[in-house]
Amino acid sequence: MGIYLKKQKILKIEHIIDIATTKQGYIKQIPSHQDLINLPNVKNIKWNIKVGDYLNPTVSLATSPAKIHMVHENIEQIKSDMRILKDAFITDLECDITSSIC
Repeated sequence: MGIYLKKQKILKIEHIIDIATTKQGYIKQIPSHQDLINLPNVKNIKWNIKVGDYLNPTVSLATSPAKIHMVHENIEQIKSDMRILKDAFITDLECDITSSIC
């Protein structure tokens, strides 16, 4: 006689987010990659910008400054991390329209 344990399926929610911004100018600072990748559900960040680039406001997926891949079992955790990501791009993405010197 054996004991059989039924495997539990853990459902995961996946989100791929293209960041949008209204900021414009030469990029002086971008959000910390390490801080963002350490969020519980962020699996990958593809940056389309770097310091010194000229950033125009986002008008399409092609002009998004970053694409973020998130996976987690809990939708509330994803929503929480999405708020953190939004705040990071609002406060930590710095542009200067007057100078290309960073």
